[in-house]
Amino acid sequence: AVEAYFEEKKRIAEEKAAADAAANVEPALDESAAPDTELAGIYDALIATPMGKQRGEMKFQVEGTKLTGTMDFMGRTYQVENGVATVEGFSYEINAKVMLRKMHATIRGTRTGDAIEAKLTAPMGSIPITGTKK
Repeated sequence: AVEAYFEEKKRIAEEKAAADAAANVEPALDESAAPDTELAGIYDALIATPMGKQRGEMKFQVEGTKLTGTMDFMGRTYQVENGVATVEGFSYEINAKVMLRKMHATIRGTRTGDAIEAKLTAPMGSIPITGTKK
């Protein structure tokens, strides 16, 4: 009876974790929306890491709704993967190495004029990013 109790408790915890993870995932960008060609360019970025604010640089190229480029911060350059740039916002993924651990991160943001605001979401949490076009 004790084992059954712990199995049930474990099952409930796993279901709650799965529901929490699903609730935290933002819906995918609608790639059929109009492209954001104005996003292309180089941005000075400020990344609010747990170790303090870090300066970085984001370089974006846009073809249609496809976003490519790089994200430089903390002495490393990360390739933009699966990038999308629409008038509703932009998103991309990077494979980063933080404190000797490899991790996958998703960056999702919006552009207003020459300013961008984004959120980097990784296994350890979310980090805000702000940037201004050079």
